[in-house]
Amino acid sequence: MGHKPPKPRKNPTPEPPKKFLDDHKANFDMLRMAFDLGDAVLMECKDKKTGELVAVIGAMNAQGHRVGFVPFARMFNGNPYDQLLPPKPEGGFDGDGDRDPHEEGGQGTH
Repeated sequence: MGHKPPKPRKNPTPEPPKKFLDDHKANFDMLRMAFDLGDAVLMECKDKKTGELVAVIGAMNAQGHRVGFVPFARMFNGNPYDQLLPPKPEGGFDGDGDRDPHEEGGQGTH
């Protein structure tokens, strides 16, 4: 009994608007490099606005005898599945109704 190849998707996953990805790509690439070099760190930081303690993924930046830390991503407090809507293969997000997430006021704008 042979396996049948999977049927191709009718609607391939659409790419988000290029501007959205471009805004984050350089930091993502720098973070990837920090992991490759062993310079990635998990830091405890304090939110300036709320005073809440937050976990942050960052990179160590050593220059001579000085060491600095560059924050790149904030970790979720609590269950991220309670805070995020996953993308749908045909575009948009589960549980988001018919709203375009990249229109003004949508979830995808920054």
